[in-house]
Amino acid sequence: MQRILTVLLLISIPGSPRAQQTGARSLILNHVTVITPGVSPPAGDMAIVIAGDRIATVDRADRVAIPAGAQVIDGRGKFVIPGLADMHNHLGMGGPTPVLTDLKPNLQRLLAWGVTSVFSMSVDSASFAELKRTSSADQAPYPRFYGVGPGFATLGGFRPNTPAEARQVVRRQKSENVDAIKIAYDDMSWATKQSIPVLKQEVMAAIIEESHAQGLKAYVHAPILKYAKEALQAGADGLVHGIISEPVDAEFLQLMRKNRAVYISTLTLFEACADIRAWPRRLMEFDPRGAMKPLWTVWADPASSRQFEAFYSNTGYVRQRIQTVRDNLKQVAQAG
Repeated sequence: MQRILTVLLLISIPGSPRAQQTGARSLILNHVTVITPGVSPPAGDMAIVIAGDRIATVDRADRVAIPAGAQVIDGRGKFVIPGLADMHNHLGMGGPTPVLTDLKPNLQRLLAWGVTSVFSMSVDSASFAELKRTSSADQAPYPRFYGVGPGFATLGGFRPNTPAEARQVVRRQKSENVDAIKIAYDDMSWATKQSIPVLKQEVMAAIIEESHAQGLKAYVHAPILKYAKEALQAGADGLVHGIISEPVDAEFLQLMRKNRAVYISTLTLFEACADIRAWPRRLMEFDPRGAMKPLWTVWADPASSRQFEAFYSNTGYVRQRIQTVRDNLKQVAQAG
């Protein structure tokens, strides 16, 4: 596997604190191959000049003058890619392990893997505050961290019974400086043969309405098309899982356009659920250095697979519809 250098903390919003540092020693990534997905073909033997926290120059290495005193990293045989954005992460261990009390090591590990922005889809309020505090400093060795705090659901998280209760909790979440609100609007029938209760539709709608009143976006876990449409009709700003139940239709696409909603496919989740025993084998093949060894070692244990399959007892449903999830992502992408 070719080695990859990921540019970290380089592209800043003009006027942001990260862009204000001046006079810092220049850093040159020299003789690298620059990859800009979807923009242009890979460009070989390039130099990237970094001044402070900003990219100053990206050009052919033979056309770039090296500033006096600059730190130069010889990147021959390596690639530079944009920082990756992980838009659905819970920062746990990803396996049947005890609940973590400190999520910072996992957040830091993501930066080492090239992820420069992370959106957490559910952590407790104390962990959210700590992760925000720890990752906010300019020189903090963490990705930029965004999140929702605890989510709304009928199992776990916040479980309001009335619209008034829901609105009160949204306001409390706003006071805790969350970046958005997350709602689970799903009976889990795609994953388990024992369906769970779904949030009342009027409660779900009240959460979204109050989120907007508080200047927050509301993102919804709704992998079943019927529930996804109801959430979008209520004004949801995005879906945090792909649709698995059936092909998306014109009504769904129009609702997505109307809301300018985002679609986070989580394909890897469905691929893992379809065959949990094959998943660790794929991880091992992808991970020759063993950076994820604790994860794939846990899941290679037959006991872990049995535990997972006991909970996600409807894996046959996922296997039968995995192509639907893929096709739906293609439909959504092609629809813009």
